[in-house]
Amino acid sequence: MAYLMVNPKSSWKIRFLGHVLQGREVWLNEGNLSLGEKGCDICIPLAINEKIILREQADSLFVDAGKARVRVNGRRFNPNKPLPSSGVLQVAGVAIAFGKQDCELADYQIPVSRSGYWWLAGVFLIFIGGMGVLLSISGQPETVNDLPLRVKFLLDKSNIHYVRAQWKEDGSLQLSGYCSSSEQMQKVRATLESWGVMYRDGVICDDLLVREVQDVLIKMGYPHAEVSSEGPGSVLIHDDIQMDQQWRKVQPLLADIPGLLHWQISHSHQSQGDDIISAIIENGLVGLVNVSPMRRSFVISGVLDESHQRILQETLAALKKKD
Repeated sequence: MAYLMVNPKSSWKIRFLGHVLQGREVWLNEGNLSLGEKGCDICIPLAINEKIILREQADSLFVDAGKARVRVNGRRFNPNKPLPSSGVLQVAGVAIAFGKQDCELADYQIPVSRSGYWWLAGVFLIFIGGMGVLLSISGQPETVNDLPLRVKFLLDKSNIHYVRAQWKEDGSLQLSGYCSSSEQMQKVRATLESWGVMYRDGVICDDLLVREVQDVLIKMGYPHAEVSSEGPGSVLIHDDIQMDQQWRKVQPLLADIPGLLHWQISHSHQSQGDDIISAIIENGLVGLVNVSPMRRSFVISGVLDESHQRILQETLAALKKKD
C-alpha cells in the first residue's frame, strides 16, 4: 500500500527503500517535500540533526541536506546540481528512489557499495608484494572481515536485543526486527554511516509504530484514543471503542501498518465510569454529585455537607482498593 499525495503541479515522486515507511510512494507537494523529525512534511529519524528538502525547480529536482553526504546511484553527488531523471538517493541514513510520474520506482533497489571490491584488490597486491604474508600494522583500519563483529558489538552495546543483522553475499548489511526507541536506531545508523557500511534498514521502532497507530485512530474519528507499546509489534489501545461500522473501517488501515503484528483494546475507562456511577447510586449520592469524563480521568463535582463528603471519600477509597 502506498501513500499517494497527488499534485498536478508536480511531476516528481519518491519511494522509500528503508525505515518504517519502506515501500511507500509520495508525490512532491507543491513541488517541495521535507523529511526529518521536527516541522517536516514526513516525520522520520535521520542520522543528522537537520532535515532533507527535495525541491522542484525548472522541471528539475534538487536536494538540500545541509552538511550531510549525498549519494546518487551509489556515487557521491554534488547537491548543487540537479538530480538525474530517476535513480536512488542516499543521505543521512535514508534511501529513496525518485523519478517522474511515469517512472516505476518499485524496480529500484539500494545500490551495493564497490568498496569491498577495492579492498579485495588491495589484499591481492599485498599477497603478491609480500610473498603471501599479510602483516598486521598497528593503527590500520579494521578490515571488512571484522565488520560483523563490530556491528554485533554495536547492537549489544546499544541494548537493542530484537534487531537482527544479516550480511548478504554482496557485502551489504540487512537490518530487521524491532527496537524500542527510534533515537537508539538513529545512533546506530550514524555509526554505520561513519564506518562506510552499505545497509538496508527494515527495523520497526516501537515509538514510531505507536505514533503511526495513533495517527490512524485520530484520522478515523478517535481523537481521545491513547496507544502504548506492549512489546515488539504489539500495541494496546486505550479507548471506549465499539465494534461498529466505524471501527470496521479502521481495522484494514491498522493491518496495513508495516511491523504491526497485534493490537488489543482496553475498555478500562468505560468500566471505571460504570463502577463510579454504580457506587454513587448505592451510597445515596444520586442528585448530589455529577460525574464527568475528562480524557483518561473523571471529574466529580457537587456541593455536599460533612456527612455526604465522608460517604463520598469512603466510596472512592473502596473503588481504589477494588482497582
